Amino acid sequence: MPCTIKLLPVDTTREPAFYDHGDYERLVVAAAALDPRFLVLVLLAGEAGLRRGEVMGLNLSDVDFVNTRLTVRRSVWVSRGNHVVDEPKGMKVLPIPLTPRLLDALRAVRHLRGERVLYTDDGSELTPKYIRNWIEKIEKKANMPVTGRLHVLRHTFASHAAMAGVPAMTIKELARHSTLLTTMRYMHLSPSAKDEGIAMLAKSRAAGGGVVTSPNAEGRRG
Repeated sequence: MPCTIKLLPVDTTREPAFYDHGDYERLVVAAAALDPRFLVLVLLAGEAGLRRGEVMGLNLSDVDFVNTRLTVRRSVWVSRGNHVVDEPKGMKVLPIPLTPRLLDALRAVRHLRGERVLYTDDGSELTPKYIRNWIEKIEKKANMPVTGRLHVLRHTFASHAAMAGVPAMTIKELARHSTLLTTMRYMHLSPSAKDEGIAMLAKSRAAGGGVVTSPNAEGRRG
């Protein structure tokens, strides 16, 4: 019988949890001390903003080691023990620049086991259970509360970008948010957002009204 599925609304007002810079670095150090794959896991979420299913579905061929980019082409979820390949959330297939240490970490785990970037010790593909177990081990090593939550690292990626003054539209593209409304949950963390807004208002009024360019954008072009 035909039926309809009603999707639950996403709460875009709740502030996402994230690690401060000190705790994030503690996790990075702990992961590096435990296993090169653990470091890649932390950095894929914390410095490229990948979701769990995107980490599971990331192939070595998705990483451009020459141009220092990776492209999220698929998301993987597990159903009754089977890995199911799907489109990435929002179906945004965009290249993401790699930080130098993520690039180095990815180089360190290159292998011939198969197409995926990360595998378990026995050569199996990652599952949500394995990822949670890896994160718990990292948290224990860092002497931090044990949660097993990878998604906090993705929130940390967007939060730290906002705190660094990265424009909202850039964060939206890097995090591959489906709408700017999702991105705006992080923008209260931007230290310059209010000052920039007032500066733009003053500039517009001085020019007689209309749209003006962000002062920060002008500085970046220079």
